Amino acid sequence: MILNDIVLYDNFFMMLDYKDNFMSKGPYQTFANRLISTLKEKGYSASRSPNGICIKTLAEFTGASEQICRRYIRGDALPDYEKIKKLAYHLQVSPGWLLFGDDENTTYKKNEIDETLLHYILKQSHHLYPVSHGANDDYADFVLGLIKEVKTIDTSENNLLKI
Repeated sequence: MILNDIVLYDNFFMMLDYKDNFMSKGPYQTFANRLISTLKEKGYSASRSPNGICIKTLAEFTGASEQICRRYIRGDALPDYEKIKKLAYHLQVSPGWLLFGDDENTTYKKNEIDETLLHYILKQSHHLYPVSHGANDDYADFVLGLIKEVKTIDTSENNLLKI
């Protein structure tokens, strides 16, 4: 009887050691760690989940299945970039930081543009657009298009002004 209990005890701890060494150390574990810590930091935790993360919320954020989201959390899979962008938006972090840990964890800015850059675009854009009478809406659409394009370019302010 005692020998049987010792064997069960050993098997239990071997199983825990296996889980700690293999199940939670996927090839994308650094991504998983950033994702888990950010989800917890933003309040998307679940006390009943083994890793403390609400998988259903993660699935809603990404539009992916709960099964693949569990793989993200374990570090066994990496979302495609569109899902990374959705996650970053919901978690208010930069996609680059979430994916690679690059730069700092800067807040994701939805509709923000530097005022100096905006002033420069507004001041200089009339040279680029042909003058026609009654086309104020067209000009406004043209300027908004320029602003959107400039916002998507990730470079310094000086380089943006050169463009």
